[in-house]
Formats: sequence, structure tokens, C-alpha cells
Amino acid sequence: MSTSPPADPLADGIDALRALIVAGEHLRQAIAEHFGTGVPETLAMSHLHLRGPLGPRELAERLGLTPSTVTSLLDRLEAAGFARREAHPTDRRKSVITLTAAGEEVVTASDHWLSNAVERLGPKVIPEVTRSMQLLEAGLAQQTADLLGTASTAD
Repeated sequence: MSTSPPADPLADGIDALRALIVAGEHLRQAIAEHFGTGVPETLAMSHLHLRGPLGPRELAERLGLTPSTVTSLLDRLEAAGFARREAHPTDRRKSVITLTAAGEEVVTASDHWLSNAVERLGPKVIPEVTRSMQLLEAGLAQQTADLLGTASTAD
């Protein structure tokens, strides 16, 4: 009779988180392909949806890209009709990026696909899993900030 090694809950949790991240990356790739855009563009739309209008520099920081790379990314988002640059409400020297109705449609479609996955958990489990995901998000944001030597971006 063989015995299996003892379970390691932490290792299992790390493996599950890694698999979840990869599955999310694959979904993002499929969404980008579905809407005829790139993965960086869908990531930018997610940030704009979650955080509201952002300045180009702040979006660059959140995406981990240079400002010049974000300028090109914003050009593509504007050309596709997913986002627009607008004057900053209080500082005429600055601009902010907002999602257009078409950009919000991408987010709404993404929400539909994500809700299909979350609903599989069942209504009794969703609140607990949601809280766990919020804790993981905060932990990942803090680890990222620690690695980069910056303030945490968790809201």
C-alpha cells in the first residue's frame, strides 16, 4: 500500500492562484481577439474602468509602461473608438483618458464572461470567495509595491 505525501495547503494555494492568473490571461487574450484589439489595450480599458479617468502618466505607471509606449497605446485605443483624451477638469495643461461607450461595451462583455465563471461557484460561496480574492489582490499589490519599491496600488 503506497502513501501519498502530506498535502501542502500553501503550495496548493500558490498553484491554484498561478492557474487562475494564467486562465485570466487566456481570457484576456480571447477578449482582445474577439474585439480586434491587443492585450495591452484591454488591460488599459480594465484600469480605466476600475479606477475612472486617469492621466497618461498614471496609466503608464499602472501598466508598467513608459509614457511614450502609453502614448502609442492611447493612439490605438482612440483610433478603435474605445477611449478618448479629454482636458483635465482643473488643470488645462493635463489630459485625462476616459472610456467611450464602445470601450464600456468591451468591459460589459468581459463582465458577462466573468460572471458566467463566478456564477459556477454558487450564491452561497460567492461572498466568501469574493473576500478571499480581495485579500489576495491586496496581498499581490503589496508584494508588487515591495518588489518595485513603490506605494501599493491596492484601493
